[in-house]
Amino acid sequence: MIFTFSSRGMNQGEWDNIIKAVGAEHIEFYDKKHRWFLQDHWPERIAEAVAKHGSPKLVLGSSQGGWAGLHYQHIIKANTVLAFNPQFTTVPEEMEAMKTEKNMKWGRRIRGAELKTSQLPAFNGLFKPVVYFGKNSNDVDHRKLAIAKGYPIIDVDCDDHNLPGWFHQQGKLVDIIKNLYYNG
Repeated sequence: MIFTFSSRGMNQGEWDNIIKAVGAEHIEFYDKKHRWFLQDHWPERIAEAVAKHGSPKLVLGSSQGGWAGLHYQHIIKANTVLAFNPQFTTVPEEMEAMKTEKNMKWGRRIRGAELKTSQLPAFNGLFKPVVYFGKNSNDVDHRKLAIAKGYPIIDVDCDDHNLPGWFHQQGKLVDIIKNLYYNG
């Protein structure tokens, strides 16, 4: 079983074809309000899925979905979390302090929505995180937070925030997921 978390702004079912090619079953969590899975009883929904289906072998997400997979690992208890360019904080002041135009815009939008804010906890060593960052993307400050919190990261030579799309164009995405799913 694989749990997938949607990216912000992506369509529901964004991982369907990839997971089908992997040959696995999955449960998709889609935050239609695009609020980093922090509203609408997400912890309870995720806990219900774990109670019904058990802990998955793999959790998969990109951007806000990567953040959610890592953030809710204490509930999910998967063997591995694969996160592409995860956003490591939703605290508006921290995002604004990153001083990029994009993060300042997101920070104001988050604060304006009165979103609950959160940081990812420090890595606890109880699961295997596989965290990819595009080393040339505008996610450099989230990358720094990931390193500071002890998450092992993998840099790729890409300037696109949509790393799953980039890996898919390279013909590597399905193989990366298959390897983690079948071989841990």
